[in-house]
Parts: sequence; C-alpha cells; structure tokens
Amino acid sequence: MKIAFINHPTHHFPPVKGGSAAIWINEMAGRLAKRHHVFVYGRKNKGQLSQETQQGVKIVRVSPRFDEFIIQGLNFLARGIKKAFGSEINPFLGWYYYRWYYYLIYILQIAFKIRQERVDLIHIHNFIQFVPIIRRLNTGVPIVFHAHGVWLTKLDPARVVMSLKQVDLILGVSDYITNSIKQAYPEFSDRCFTLYNGVNADLFSPKGREALAAAKKRASLDGHKVILYAGNLSPEKGVHVLIEAFGQVAEKLPETKLVIIGPDWGILPMETNRDGDDLEVDRLKSDYPKRLKSLAAKVKGRVEFIDILPQAELACFYNSSEVFVYPSIWKEAFGLPMAEAMACERPVIGTKVGGIPEVIKDKETGLLVTPNDVEALSSAIYFLLTEPSEAGRLGKNGREMVRKNFSWEKIADDLVALYNKVG
Repeated sequence: MKIAFINHPTHHFPPVKGGSAAIWINEMAGRLAKRHHVFVYGRKNKGQLSQETQQGVKIVRVSPRFDEFIIQGLNFLARGIKKAFGSEINPFLGWYYYRWYYYLIYILQIAFKIRQERVDLIHIHNFIQFVPIIRRLNTGVPIVFHAHGVWLTKLDPARVVMSLKQVDLILGVSDYITNSIKQAYPEFSDRCFTLYNGVNADLFSPKGREALAAAKKRASLDGHKVILYAGNLSPEKGVHVLIEAFGQVAEKLPETKLVIIGPDWGILPMETNRDGDDLEVDRLKSDYPKRLKSLAAKVKGRVEFIDILPQAELACFYNSSEVFVYPSIWKEAFGLPMAEAMACERPVIGTKVGGIPEVIKDKETGLLVTPNDVEALSSAIYFLLTEPSEAGRLGKNGREMVRKNFSWEKIADDLVALYNKVG
C-alpha cells in the first residue's frame, strides 16, 4: 500500500520540534515503512531538502512562504485594530483560518505531488480545510481525517459536513473526541473510530535516569524535589493554575521546585461555536506568558521555564521529577505528555476534562482533580510528594498501562486494521 501522510504546515518534520501530530507521523511512518510505501508531506524550511528518504520514508517538503505572508498581513491588520480600538481579537485571521483556502498554496502543492505518486490512501491530520483540495485533485483515493483536538465540533457545521462527505475514515485520538464527532455529526458515525496516541516506551522509560545528572545540572535541580509540566504555554493548559497551586506547596515543602517546559505557541484564532470553556480561555489569553512570569515571581526563583526540548532530553526531565502535572482547564483531546511521563514511571496528576480520564485512571495510574481548582491540585501534589510509596505504586501502574494500551507497535497494528476498512 502507498500511504501519504500530510503534516501541519506549521510543524517541522524532521526534525520534530513538538506537536502531537508531528510526533505521531514520525513514529508511525517509520513503522509502516517496513511493510508499505510511506510518503510524508510537510513544510520546507531554509536549508532543508525538497525531497529525501529517511528510514524507508520518502519525505517531500513544500514552502508555505506565500501563505504565511498572507497570515502576517492579517496579523498586521489586527495589530492596527488593537492600537486604534483596543480590541484583542483578530477577526481576519479567525475568518481565514477555518476556510478551504487557508494555506491554499501549501496544500495545492502537496495535492499535485500526491497525485503524481498515485498513492492508495491519504491521511490528513487536524486540517479539515485541506480535504476539498485533496479530494478534487485525487479522486477515488480513500481519505482518512485524523482529529487530534475538539476543533471539528466547534466549526461551522455546513462547512464541516461538506468536507466529511469526502472523507472515508474519521479517527479521534480518544473516545471523548470520537464520541463528540459522532454526536455532532451522527450521519457519519459509521466512519468514526478511536485510535489513541502512542508513546515510545523505550525512549520514555525509567532507564533514562542514567542521564539525570545532566538534566538536573542544566535546570539547577540538584537538591530539589521537582514538580514538572510539559506542553504548550497557552491558557487552556491551565499552567497559571499549576503555578498558584505550587505556591501553596512551596510554603510547606521548601525543597520543591517547579519546572515548566514548552513553547509559547498561543492559541488558534477563534471563529467557532462558543461555550463557557472557550470564553474562559479568551479571558486569560491577553499577555498570558507575562502573567505566568508574574505568578512565578511570587514564588521567588522556585519556578523555572525551559523552551521546547528534543524528545530524548525531555525524557531526562521526566525522570528528574517527583511528580508530573497536566492541569488542563478545557476539553483536552488526549494529553500526550501525561502518557510519556507515565512511561517513565512518574506519578501523574491530571484534570477531569476531555480525554484525560482515558489516560489516567484515578487512584490507579495517577490522580485526577477538578479543573481550575487550585486547592485540589495543591493537595494532590503535596500528597504524592509526601507519600513516596503511593507515588511509586501509581508510577509502576502507569507505565504498565502505557505498555499495554499506548505502545506505538499496538497503534500501528490498529491503524492498519482501520486502513483495511477503506483501502
């Protein structure tokens, strides 16, 4: 089978610099290439080849420069509006983002290149906007749409239906995502299936502790009990709640330190069906990184921010921590960093939102708390730091769950079985 994966226009491949879709493609492409012809289509950055083959995977890159010129222009207009009227909203970018001509030149180039290869199946991640162009230029080829988030259920239903009619298989990264799509678009329920994200349990494992000394030295962690967060520094992730909760823990346990790893990628432009969670995120998004630094300053040097890291180095930081916390306050699709930390036998704390309870089984493989609850999160962190035997039990159970349910080998087998339904 000739399989084409389409990466995000904003994500690197390779090297992978974060993003669950890029990580998924990177892990899956190499495994499927042992049995199939695999092509990955994505963005071309300065110094990268337009085409190359790595580990049996043919990588094809195209430039998104023209599309990003348009986005820069829309952002320029938005800054002018903000300066003139004080508005924090970019109506132009929100309007542009959710239409089929978003990154039009990027996806047109890819659609033509896929057509030349005469592939047997096309797998699109997150960007439902790409479906009409791909279908128009590749008639008769099965299309798989893979939802890594809740956006599909929050867009204009008429435009979504137009695209879903042209899709043969719809994948969600958790039952929460899959069921939300079925509920919003019941006419497509028979095309919807769950395919969990995976974790490299060899890379993310307790064996990584041999590199602890280097990780601790880099982050000035020697002599500290480390509470760790990894993920985007955007308001829906609830990092502000974590810093406030850590402030309470730090008063009781002066040897603790909070390490926050991740990029300030902000949030996507909004032109969606709104609900309370969205409005809460909107309220928080203005100068969010500045707000985090301000909260951290109150704990007097006990919070450290680190930018996005390569996966191997990130594994070292998981292993240098006593507790991993993922304090999301909205409809999280899966929460890949939690599963990575669990694979390293770290006790994890998550919130009772979205697909997180499918990853963390409360009091079995980790702890779940109410989102946006500083007191509950603080108590959970304190409990795991002061009850090492319980933390160890949860960590071991967590790794076993990852090995059983979220190994890439299992995900690859499940994916091929799904492909056979439409291929």
